[in-house]
Amino acid sequence: MLFFFFNDTATTEIYTLSLHDALPISKKAEKELKALNEFNESLIETIPFGFDIVDLEGNILFMNNLLKDALGIKNPKGKCWEFYKDDGKQCIECPLKDEMKLSGTNISEVQGIFGGREYEITHTFMNYKNQKAMLELFRDITESKKAQQEILKLSRGIEQSPAMVVITDFKGIIEYVNPKVEVVTGYSKEELIGKNTRIFRSGKTPKKTYEKLRKTILNGEIWEGIVLNKRKNGEEYWESERISPILNNKGKIINYISIKEDITEQIKARDELIEAKEKAEKSEKLKGEFLAQMSHEIRSPIHTILSFTQLLESELNDKIEGELRESFTAIRNAGQRVVRTIDLILNMSQIQTNSLETHFRNINLTKEILEPLYQEYYQTAKARGLKLEFIKDTDDVNVEGDEYTLNQIIANLLNNAIKYTEKGEITLRVFRTETNLLAVEVTDTGIGISEEYLPKIFDSFTQEEQGYTRQYDGNGLGLALVKRYCQINNADIFVESEKWKGSTFRVVF
Repeated sequence: MLFFFFNDTATTEIYTLSLHDALPISKKAEKELKALNEFNESLIETIPFGFDIVDLEGNILFMNNLLKDALGIKNPKGKCWEFYKDDGKQCIECPLKDEMKLSGTNISEVQGIFGGREYEITHTFMNYKNQKAMLELFRDITESKKAQQEILKLSRGIEQSPAMVVITDFKGIIEYVNPKVEVVTGYSKEELIGKNTRIFRSGKTPKKTYEKLRKTILNGEIWEGIVLNKRKNGEEYWESERISPILNNKGKIINYISIKEDITEQIKARDELIEAKEKAEKSEKLKGEFLAQMSHEIRSPIHTILSFTQLLESELNDKIEGELRESFTAIRNAGQRVVRTIDLILNMSQIQTNSLETHFRNINLTKEILEPLYQEYYQTAKARGLKLEFIKDTDDVNVEGDEYTLNQIIANLLNNAIKYTEKGEITLRVFRTETNLLAVEVTDTGIGISEEYLPKIFDSFTQEEQGYTRQYDGNGLGLALVKRYCQINNADIFVESEKWKGSTFRVVF
């Protein structure tokens, strides 16, 4: 005898069938069926999906508790579409609307039926209590869809990446390459899958590089480096590579992923830059050596001329008169001018070629620089009928600097002040500014500087007066060197001047 039962939350109907006549069920059988129905109810409620049963007109015949909770209702009665608040897609695609779908199974995906979640709905037709009905099974696929989207984004990101991506197994056998690998190497995906990554090697990368690579990744660490690889056509190319291990849930290495970039052009550009730099350095070195040699070749004969001129002057001083005697002074001044020009050119060359040697230390600016220069230029100024005064407004005069370049700064400023002042006075002053910075000023009552020329005052080879008819000699390097020397000593230089009324140069440390 076979038993068939149908169960809902309200009634339990039990039927018996035999080969002859229907017979009443015994109490024992009824007890067993009751227990079986309770088991079925318990089994239904443990299913991790919401589901309902509706008749062909959409009336709800049964709904499990999971679906009731999701909908927020206790007694679902009425048409199924009264409870599902979606975008209409579910009802549009519902098999009840299409007689051709009144058999078999139909699966659809619907967004936002309830709670803003996304569901996969399976419709299956069945017999329920002697009538044809439809079972709707709701499976929440919100999280799985999100995961799929993340996987899709990751996949597309790798596929469309401008970098080469290679995934291998633990032994280095290629399992995946993105399209960029095919573009750069010339190999097709089919030619690479199943091959060892050694297929890319040129044979010119040092073995130590691969030994370190292997040791690093086997320890579960990330390796980064540059290797020389080879394309399918045999052309070599430089590649920047980063290899990372991929671990499973147990922390075991199962794969390796390599992110690679063709940096051949960058390497070429770097090499060309290095070559150009070396050529420039060689050129600058040759220029420096040439200037030094020329300086020596010019200084030596000039010093010889000056020495013998002085000797001749001392021997003939009481035997000659007038213009002939004055010629010795002209020779001496011209010789000193040539020596000074050579010194300035050589010094500028040393700065430009970064060959100027500096020795920084703590310097007492007054005792070691200013007072000696004041004594040196005092007589020069006096010989021109000028007054040179030294004013000390502070005793806190120590600075960190290079003695030679500091001396050159003040010497050039004093020399210019005397040179461009025909009458009046020159003042050398050391003091502290309002912000307690150490400053040195050289002020004169000379010819001054025009407002138009002031912005160019520290440019190389520039002078306010140009051409052979200019009143004052010079090569336009003095103040340019002063500016450079100030930068070397971490000092700023400022100038205030008015044409025909004098100038003030201020160096602030």
